[in-house]
Amino acid sequence: MDAVGIILSNINDRTAPELTYDRTLASVHYGGKYRLIDFVLSSMVNSAVTEVAIVTKANYYSLMNHIGTGKEWDLSRKMGGIIVLPSYVYSGRNPMYNNRLEALMGIEKYLFECNEEYVILSDGDMVLNIDYDRVLKHHLQTGADITAVYQNTTIEDGVKATQTVFKLDEENRVTDIRIFAAPKDENVGLNTWFMRRTYLMNLVADAAAHGYTSFTREVLSPNLHEIKVIGYEYKGYFAYMDSVESYFAKNMELLCPEVREKLFKCPDRPIYTSIKDSPPTKYGNNAKIANSIIADGCIIEGTVENSILFRGVFVGKDTVVRNSIIMEDSVCGENSSLNYIVADKNVTLRNECMLSGQHSHPFYIKKGSIV
Repeated sequence: MDAVGIILSNINDRTAPELTYDRTLASVHYGGKYRLIDFVLSSMVNSAVTEVAIVTKANYYSLMNHIGTGKEWDLSRKMGGIIVLPSYVYSGRNPMYNNRLEALMGIEKYLFECNEEYVILSDGDMVLNIDYDRVLKHHLQTGADITAVYQNTTIEDGVKATQTVFKLDEENRVTDIRIFAAPKDENVGLNTWFMRRTYLMNLVADAAAHGYTSFTREVLSPNLHEIKVIGYEYKGYFAYMDSVESYFAKNMELLCPEVREKLFKCPDRPIYTSIKDSPPTKYGNNAKIANSIIADGCIIEGTVENSILFRGVFVGKDTVVRNSIIMEDSVCGENSSLNYIVADKNVTLRNECMLSGQHSHPFYIKKGSIV
């Protein structure tokens, strides 16, 4: 595909401060062995996008460590490949961008030097498996200036992130854009935009000249009568996490076989991630596992039910882990009880530790903590 991928990795970090205090939201762990960015990145690679730029501004060490040279996504190339763009701007501008438009202003030079005809602009913190080839065909067939990907879904109560809602006419043209709406069925934007590279550059230059700060509210919404924005409905699985509560809920959805099938059972669209070459998981003689996702490299001597364990987790003897998410290299000591827990990386839970949250409010334990 003659398109460059632009992934914004920090754009929604403020919505989940517990998970992003030392990482970007795009690099948050998900599903046992993945990071959130894996899904958008894999979707681009599966659509033959050979150059992807990841725009960052802060806390991006974890992200860069995960992506490396891009080898796992076949993006370790002499021409194109994967490019990490730390926040850089022209003289006189604020280097710490606060929104999508300011991030694009900061990479004007990169956009100018690209050779690809089209741009796929996306946030990096969404879980989906989308075929961008179909988006391109839809874009060409409709003659759109911009194609906006959306899903008809219900906005849930307690959403913290800004939701973009589209009103569409009979030809699927966007006639109105609203920011957030009441919890009901809506055409919710997935923060994924498809357009010609030169068209995006002109929009960004015009916005900079007028001092605009919002791509949706100031660039698109007032000019829908001139800018032909066409909606593309994505009907596959989609998940977005903007809090510890939604992070817990969306991870737990993976325990449902139907969800895993929708997301991963696409023969021509596999989801790639960084390979750790960990040994197989070791199960003790008295280990009991039920309805759980267990990554490689774990040692389990206790009971694990309705939970997700990432790589290298240890569960001691007579310990029961239920309805919990335990991230990489964490240790659950012996004779403990854990229920509705989200333990970040490298957490140590000592022997005889009794912790419990609840379904709507899981108990979060910060990375590296000793309890």
